[in-house]
Amino acid sequence: MKKIAAALAAMLLMPAAVSWGADSFCVDPVHSTVVFHIKYLGAFPFEGRFNEMTGTIVFDEKKPNESRVDLVVKSASIDTGNETRDTHLKSEEYFHSEKHPGITFESDSVRKTGENTYEVKGRLTMLGKTRPLSVTARFEGRGRDVAGNLCTGFDTTFTVKRSDFGMTAGRPIVGDEVTLSISAVGTLVTAK
Repeated sequence: MKKIAAALAAMLLMPAAVSWGADSFCVDPVHSTVVFHIKYLGAFPFEGRFNEMTGTIVFDEKKPNESRVDLVVKSASIDTGNETRDTHLKSEEYFHSEKHPGITFESDSVRKTGENTYEVKGRLTMLGKTRPLSVTARFEGRGRDVAGNLCTGFDTTFTVKRSDFGMTAGRPIVGDEVTLSISAVGTLVTAK
């Protein structure tokens, strides 16, 4: 038992000491999160989340400009803790989840800006409208899951205006600016 524990510990510590190349990671929907914050009545912070996100992260620490991110958030997975409100948010008035099932982000460029930070520029699409988006992503490290699979993680927080995508319902009771916090954990699929 001690040998197994020592082997697991070595596997978990190993990624910190290894120099990695470009790898492709599949977003782990169980361990990744998308949380949003919006103002209610112009003053009160309100929080919700989306429970389903998929995608791919290609990351090269030595050549960040060869990295890329493609994410899809399922709009019907919105969860505010109230079933009636969630059904309303999935309707044509807000996310129109039946017609627009995915909120997508596709990167165009990745540039290293600090020890563990990257500027990621790309396109955010929601309700059939695409807008440019630039975010700061923080590299949180690499590790191995219980099955021994190599994983990597990033997080970012940014603000968008929902009206830029044609979603104006509920204003001014419900705010226009939405702050999203995304934590994406990816599992290795291929290595270059």
